[in-house]
Formats: sequence, C-alpha cells, structure tokens
Amino acid sequence: MLKINNFIHRRIGGDSRLQAFRDVLEYNNLMLSTKICFGLGEGITFKYWLDNYSKIPQITITGRKQETEHILCKTLGIGLTEREETNTVKAKMILISRLDKQLPTIIDVDRNALEYIPDNLKYDINIVHSMVVIGYDEEKDTFAVMDSFSDDPIWISSNNIEKVRNSISILFPLKNRWYDFDFNNCKSYVTINKYYSSVKSVCINMKSKLFDTGITGMKNFFEEFNKTTKLLQNNNLNDTSKEAFKLNLQNIGMQIKYSEASNSFYRDMYADYLKRLYLFTDIEFFNKYSIKCNKIAIMWRKLGEQLCNESESLINKASYFLKVFSEIIDMEEEFFINLYEGLNQIYH
Repeated sequence: MLKINNFIHRRIGGDSRLQAFRDVLEYNNLMLSTKICFGLGEGITFKYWLDNYSKIPQITITGRKQETEHILCKTLGIGLTEREETNTVKAKMILISRLDKQLPTIIDVDRNALEYIPDNLKYDINIVHSMVVIGYDEEKDTFAVMDSFSDDPIWISSNNIEKVRNSISILFPLKNRWYDFDFNNCKSYVTINKYYSSVKSVCINMKSKLFDTGITGMKNFFEEFNKTTKLLQNNNLNDTSKEAFKLNLQNIGMQIKYSEASNSFYRDMYADYLKRLYLFTDIEFFNKYSIKCNKIAIMWRKLGEQLCNESESLINKASYFLKVFSEIIDMEEEFFINLYEGLNQIYH
C-alpha cells in the first residue's frame, strides 16, 4: 500500500480547490490559512456567463476568480503547471507513480459523479470539484483522497476515480487533469506590500469595465433579470419561459448558497482576510473595511437563502432578488471604490 501519512488536512468545506491547494502548500511547509490563500490569490470577484449547453440556458454566476490559485502560487514564487493525460490507464499509473514519490496530487473531478456525495448535494451547477490523492491500495484497487466534504481520508474505487475524472458531462472539460508544483523559488516570507497589492488588484478587477465582470457585470446582470421580471409581471412569458426563469433563479440561489462554507458568496472569507491585515498591521482602515465587507456578506447570505426557499412564488422571488441585489450592487460599488482610494493613501 502507498500512503502519504504526514499529509495534514484542515477542512473548511465549501471551496474544494482552495482547500486542496492550502493543504498541499502546508505539506510543503507553507503554513497559510485558507483566508490568507484566498486574499493573496486575489480571489474575490463577480462574474457571470450564460450556459448554452443545457436544454434550457442557465445563467452561472461566481463570486471568486477562477485563476485564484494561479495568482497565489505566482505571488509565493511557486511554479504551477496544469497537466492532462487523456489515456485513463496512463493517468492511473501517473497517480500511483507520484504517490510512490510521496507527492500528493490535486485532481479535478465531476462532483456529481462521486459515489459518496449524498443525492441532496448533487445539482447541475459547480460541477468541477478538486481533491487531493494521498494513497493507493493495490489489493483493493482503491485510492485515498482528501476532500472538503470530510475530515478524514476517503477511499474510492479506481473505477470511480476514472469515472469522475472523465465525466461525460459536457460541462466537465477537464479530463484527467492534475497539478504539478515547483517549489525551488518559493518565498518563505511575503512582504506586507504584497498583501496591499493583492487588495488593490481586487479593487481594480471589481471596477473593471468588462460587460460581465465586477460592478459593471453586476449592473448588466441586474438589467437582464429586470427585463424578464417585467415580462413576468405583465404576464408576457409563456410556460416554457417561466420555467426557464424559475430554474435560473433556483440555480442562482444554489450558486450563492453553496459557493463557500459561510454561504456568503466568498464575501465573508474576504472580510476575514481584511481582518487579518488589520491584525498584521494594526491599521484601523483594514478593520473598518472588514466590518463593511461582513455586512455585504450578510446580504448575499440572505439572498441565497430566499432564492432557495421553495415555498415562495416565482414573482415574489424575482421581486426580492431585484430589491436585494440592487442594494448589494450599491454597497459593493461604494465598498470597492472607497477601499481602493483609501488604500492609495497607505500604499503607493
């Protein structure tokens, strides 16, 4: 049996990829919390896109950058390479070979195809899930993985590993992907300016003029739903369109509610990052904006809960969404503009 016995897993739930990367960094003697990893990786954002692959097009929204872990590794001087092996037999042997070298391996899987995920936690969004392979039992032909769903290793059959890494879902293009790290130029100490710079970059991203990104994206997203809600209120939607709109609202609620352990669309996680900057620097500015960010997190949490409330009518959900999301847009626009301007006075 191959097993990495000194691999430490500090479960946070929610964001599986951030969890996996944090655990692998600790295995390589970089002791960072998930909140620090998220902040240094400039994780927080807003972005949406339309999924045209399903029978009923669904809007997908995200509260964190997809490239967060790449930005984190670059900041820490760690080389990060995504690798892929389309041949399933070769892919399996690569995992076993890496375990033989005591290398924990982050892999991407289709969470809905995992045999141990309860049915009530399987849904048509957030398909991609990350875990760390830390063991292999040749007799039973099973792999041990560390997953954000569990505090302890989970043993999965080799067949299920192959299935989840080669999902037939059209929303899962990451066939047999894993991640390689190069720690040769890793920085053991990150200067405080790197922390300041990470906050500034987040503010610039949120002030982006891109149609689907940041505050601009939130405003355009709002307008799209406002148009459809008016058609609904005026009874100008047919049954198929109503059902599509209902599914979109449900999926958006689930994306918010299940995006991160505190169900706050990552705003709570970023508030904690700013709080830690306050504790590092004793600069009250960061404490002030941590509190403001927490208030935004509460609004996101309420929005996710309400959109997942099955007892509410479609028109009530749509009206509530527009009301609360409008408030969130105003709060976030003020937050990121003032955070950026205030930071310029501290960090140049």
